[in-house]
Order: sequence, then structure tokens, then C-alpha cells
Amino acid sequence: MEAACRQLEVKTGQTIRKVDIDFRDDWVGEGYEKASSATWEVIRGVAQTEGLVLDPTYTGKAFQGLLALVEVGEIKPGSRVLFWHTGGLLNLMAFPDKTRPFEPLGSKQDALHGAFSSIFRTSGRGAA
Repeated sequence: MEAACRQLEVKTGQTIRKVDIDFRDDWVGEGYEKASSATWEVIRGVAQTEGLVLDPTYTGKAFQGLLALVEVGEIKPGSRVLFWHTGGLLNLMAFPDKTRPFEPLGSKQDALHGAFSSIFRTSGRGAA
């Protein structure tokens, strides 16, 4: 925890103490890679309104918790909050039936597969 605090201090220029970091596991639901319909609703809503892509295993549940804390007033308006996006985006590929709503209007290909294949095409790491 001390190492994480030091890294945050370097990045933010702020003094960070262990008491400033609040880890919770209230939103893990039924467990690893088991997202509730409420979690999927958050994932879709945040992607469509903010352009932030979350996954059903980690970041979707974490963001669901963040929104819950705002809703109950534990995080006050105007507060400075760091949402630490830990990745996990490949977990979305395990749920093609759930990610279909992310497909852009008029697109004929799956949005996620299209994004990943364009990355590989431009980087020269593989063929699309």
C-alpha cells in the first residue's frame, strides 16, 4: 500500500496517505466474471454517454460501486475522485451477446472486433 501511495504522490503532486485510499468489495456480485444485469446496464450507459469502455469482471463493477457511492451521497458533489481503470477490456470479448449494443449505428461489424483488428493492422503485429 505504501508503494501505491508513493506512486500516486509522484503522479498527482499531492500527499497521499493510506487512509486516503478506500478499497471496497461490496460490488463483486456473484463473483469473478459474473456480472449482474445492473452491471451490464452501467457498462452500456457509460460507454454510450462517456465513451469509457468498462469490462464485466473488474471495471464495470468498480464503476457501478462509484456511482452507488455518489447516489447515496458518500461521495459529495465537487469531490475529487480517482477512478483507477485497471484494464480487463479483453473480458468483453467473452460476451459477444452482451456487447452487441456497443455496435455503432449503421456498422456491419462487431465494434470490439473491428477496434482490435484495426490496432493489429496499424501496428504490424498481425493480420486482420
